[in-house]
Formats: sequence, C-alpha cells, structure tokens
Amino acid sequence: MDFRTQVKTAESAIKISHSTTYLTAGSCFAENIAGKLRNYLFNGASNPHGIIYNPVSIALSLTETASGKKYTQEDLLENRGRWYSMNHHGFFSDRDPEKCLTKINSSIEQARSYLKNCNAAIITPGTAWAYIHRKTSSIAANCHKIPQHEFTKRMLTVSEISAALLSSIKKIREINSSISFIFTVSPVRHWRDGAHENQLSKSALFLAINDIIAGTSGTGYFPSYEILMDELRDYRFYERDMIHPSQSAIDYIWEKFCQSHMNPDSISIMKEIDQLRKFISHRPLDPDPESIRLHNERIDMKTDEFISRHPDIDTSILKQDRGNI
Repeated sequence: MDFRTQVKTAESAIKISHSTTYLTAGSCFAENIAGKLRNYLFNGASNPHGIIYNPVSIALSLTETASGKKYTQEDLLENRGRWYSMNHHGFFSDRDPEKCLTKINSSIEQARSYLKNCNAAIITPGTAWAYIHRKTSSIAANCHKIPQHEFTKRMLTVSEISAALLSSIKKIREINSSISFIFTVSPVRHWRDGAHENQLSKSALFLAINDIIAGTSGTGYFPSYEILMDELRDYRFYERDMIHPSQSAIDYIWEKFCQSHMNPDSISIMKEIDQLRKFISHRPLDPDPESIRLHNERIDMKTDEFISRHPDIDTSILKQDRGNI
C-alpha cells in the first residue's frame, strides 16, 4: 500500500533543451529552478529585474525585457542615500545612481538576448498580494525597506493578473514567436500575510493562470505548489523557517519537472554531468603530489571527452567547480 498521495505530472509538449536557451522569472523558487538549470549547464537567464513575487511586477519585468527598456535616473528613487527602482529587487540598488542604472540596464540587455532565442520561459509568481507605492501610484516589485505607511496593500484581482501576464506574453512573442511559457505557482507560503490570506492569494494565482492557459497556445502548467502541499506533506520537507521548501523537496520537485519538461537528449547529458561532477569532487586516497597530478590529468581527460561530445555546451561552471575543490 502506498501511504501518500502522488501528484500526477504528465509529460508536456513544452520541452527545455541544451540546444536552446531559457528564462525564468518570479519568486525565489524561480531562482531554485534556474540554479538547477545552471548546474546542468543549460544556457539562459534568470529574473532580469531580480526576485519578484507579485505577478503584475513579474509581467512588467518581462515586458520591459522584451522591449529593451533603457532606464534613466528619472526612473529611480532615492532613500537613505541609496538609489533604487520600484520595479527591481534591492540587489540593483546602489549609493551611486549610475552604478544602479548600469546594473539594471545590463541585466535587461543580457536577458533580452536570451529571450529572443528562448524555447521556454518559466514564470513563477509567489503571491497575489501587492504593495502600491503612494508617491508614484505604482505596484512595487520590492519595498526597499521604505516605511510601511508609504504603501497601500491590496490583493490583485484575477483579471488584473491574467491581463498583465497576457500582455507580457504578447510583447515577448513580438521578438520570439515560437517561445512557450511554463507557469508554476511558487510552493513558498507567504505566511506573514496570514494563513487564510495566503490561501486566497494562491487561489487568485491559480485562477488567473488557468484562464491564461485555457485561452493561449504554447502555454502549460507545472504543479510545484501541489507537489509540496499534497505529496510532500511533512515538515521534514521544509527549511527551519517551516515556510521554504528544503533542498530535498527542491530536488524532488526538480526531478518531477525533468520528467515532464526535459528533452530526452538533455536528460542523458544531465546524467553525464552528474558523473563528471562526482569524479571532479573525488579526492585521491594518497594526497601525495604524484597521485594528485594523475588525478588531475584524468579529470582533464574526462572533461575534454565531455566537451568533444557536446561542443556547444558552456562548461565554464565545471571549471569553477573544479577550482573550488
């Protein structure tokens, strides 16, 4: 007898491959997926405006990336000596407005180059709750530690969410008509909003995404939230904050994601990468110079063999890993 409820994840027609590029956008779970893709040497970009949780700000990020928006100092605000954009994560802020702009515009430019050749964009909203900046009347992607009284908090409606995301899809398809979109609701619970409020928020995301997929070709859904809530229904699958999924949960959801959305050739390549990484991380039993030299030669040989089989794959991350051992 199987003492758990398994979430079925059918094989999807939307595939991710080493031969094309990807883009992820959204919550910290989007970063988790992007980290896995980078680890397996896929070529792509993640969160051009930084980690963002609400879907309207995610949609704006995608739209501005597709259009190649150039930010100027007029787009920035200043608080306590730091310059920032209401549309970006705090990572982009800086005491020097020019440095802030350089980070913002470089990220957009790089992400746009990937977006033009993407076969799939993975969009992961985390919450339907949004903070409206009173001074600018705009939805903030990040509050930048500005006092709470300068914002109004409200839940985005289903129609607002679907309209914003559909608009970004339309804009992206102007520069890449063949791109597909994989939607998944972040399994991270926004507990500070309250238990009931978190459920209402996630429900709004589900309904909006369902409307988009029902009426838009080249879109699909992956049940990250459902896998953690229903299949991994145990606090051992959470970090110590009991909110974020643990590494073992992320690994399991990634496994399911690969079964559904990964090109078969890429799955074979991923297995090769796992084997190569294990060999790189191995230490000789005898740490004498000759043993180390021979081991390094074998690493070089195996790495060169991998490169010769897959000349189009960027292996620089493997070299970084080797340098960290």
